[in-house]
Amino acid sequence: MQKEACLYIGFIAKKHGFKGDLSIKLDGKPIKNYNSIEYLYIEIQGQLIFYKIEYSSIQKNIFLKLKLEDVNDDYTATSLIKKHIYVPKKNVSQLKKNNFFDCDIIGFKVQDKIKNYIGLVYDINTSSLQPIIMVNTKEKKEIMIPLVDNFIINLDKKNKIINVALPDGLINLN
Repeated sequence: MQKEACLYIGFIAKKHGFKGDLSIKLDGKPIKNYNSIEYLYIEIQGQLIFYKIEYSSIQKNIFLKLKLEDVNDDYTATSLIKKHIYVPKKNVSQLKKNNFFDCDIIGFKVQDKIKNYIGLVYDINTSSLQPIIMVNTKEKKEIMIPLVDNFIINLDKKNKIINVALPDGLINLN
């Protein structure tokens, strides 16, 4: 499978027990139904390796706990920690207008509610419970904006613009 035909959904964050159960830290807004995914690809040494899912369940809306065929022991499960996970794009339901996957907004312009330019999204920090948009301003300053629905007014995918309504002083905290 080619990476271009797939969508990055997260990485293997940890294992559960000693029989091969794993937890994927999800990166982005939820797709229609993670539990309907029957297989996925794990990136190992630059190659996407096919794995069939035996069972899965969503945990706290940010983790997908699952059991993969042929991952039946602690050693194999441990070797997969921090590996990136992909699913074929054809298996992903279309998202609503203002929904998106975090990775989709890299390169978007960020504007405030009166359309003043704030900066350009260059990365998404997903290592915390709440994803954070990393923005470079025209002054070459780095700004971190929590990726919460209440801050997003509009997401224009066509023109690659995110309009945000930020609490007073948030930008100055950075």
